[in-house]
Amino acid sequence: MAEVTVEQLATTVGTGPDKLLSQMKDAGLPHKKADEVVSDDDKRTLLAHLKRSHGSAEEAPRKITLKRKSLSTLKAGGSSGKRTVNVEVRKKRTYVKRPEAEEVSDAESAETGTSADEVVELTSAPELVADVESTDVAAESVEIEAPQEATDPAEEAAIESSAEPELVEETEEDLRNLDPEVLRQRAAARRKSEEQDRKQKLADTVAARKA
Repeated sequence: MAEVTVEQLATTVGTGPDKLLSQMKDAGLPHKKADEVVSDDDKRTLLAHLKRSHGSAEEAPRKITLKRKSLSTLKAGGSSGKRTVNVEVRKKRTYVKRPEAEEVSDAESAETGTSADEVVELTSAPELVADVESTDVAAESVEIEAPQEATDPAEEAAIESSAEPELVEETEEDLRNLDPEVLRQRAAARRKSEEQDRKQKLADTVAARKA
């Protein structure tokens, strides 16, 4: 950097020569006149003094946090239909400034002592469920009635007559005879006779139809 006078430096920084000389005096520099030359070392000394006097060196932030947010959309399908889920990813990275002494000792290292914390939060936005039209198919049941077979009137009469129990007139002798064994034998004989009569009537009806 080329050497300049106090007056030229004051013009560059936008201040008066007298004020700049006062600041240089406070910084410990020996300059007293506006035409004296200011070297690069003098400029660095003055700059460091100005930073300390304005508190910028102490008040500089030691930690910076950067936040980034991205939004993506996922589509999923299920039994209830299609739905869209918005996924929001938030990333937070924190940079911590290390002291100058540590920066000098680690100047040759690849990493400059920056510690980073990443926090990823997955937040599910309200789900947007698409309306899915469902169609219910009702099975129609058709009842088919089997055609009834034509029955001959004579056969119907025979069947109806065979279904009706015959009334057997009890005699006084049967009423007086209360022997259980005799009653059981007579009942069996009556059932056998009725069964034979039904079979005979049915056979006669079938034979009549065939003729």
